Amino acid sequence: MFQGKGCPGCHGGSGGGGMCPPISNDIWVYGSDDDTLFRLITLDSDGLQKKSFIRIGMENIVGPMPPFGELIKSDEELFELLAYVRTLYRGSPSRVNW
Repeated sequence: MFQGKGCPGCHGGSGGGGMCPPISNDIWVYGSDDDTLFRLITLDSDGLQKKSFIRIGMENIVGPMPPFGELIKSDEELFELLAYVRTLYRGSPSRVNW
């Protein structure tokens, strides 16, 4: 699903980043909890900010996250995508909050 939804085009094939932040390190621009990531993926970064979410981490490359809510068929599919993203994480175990 990560490949099929086009995620590697921005985040790199192994989540190491590209024109958007890496998802394999321990810097999460808005946070790494399920609720934040669920909203970020479905709404987009601008939509997240409109819901009063603020950046808590900074990366050198921070392209805007486009909305994928129309491409994700169900909550279950989104949680499967999040579970895969978690397998790419290579940051400090002390930063894990899932």
